[in-house]
Amino acid sequence: MKSLPGSPDAAETERPDVRARRAKSVVGGYLLIDNVEGPLKLKALADNAATLPLNRIFISFVRPDLHSSKSFKQL
Repeated sequence: MKSLPGSPDAAETERPDVRARRAKSVVGGYLLIDNVEGPLKLKALADNAATLPLNRIFISFVRPDLHSSKSFKQL
C-alpha cells in the first residue's frame, strides 16, 4: 500500500527539498457546525484526525454568506 504524502513513513523516502516545501504548505478544511449535526461532525473529526490529510481546519458556527444589514437592529 502506498503511503499518503506527508505521512511519517512517506517522509523517510521523500527528497529533502520536497519535504521542506510540503512542510510550508497549508492544506485546510472548512467545517460548518450546526445545532443538529454539529456534535456528530466534531466527533467524526476527532475520531479521524490522525488520518486526515489536513494541517489546518476552520470551524465555523456561522454560515459564510450570513451578514448584517442596517435594518436588523438585534445584534
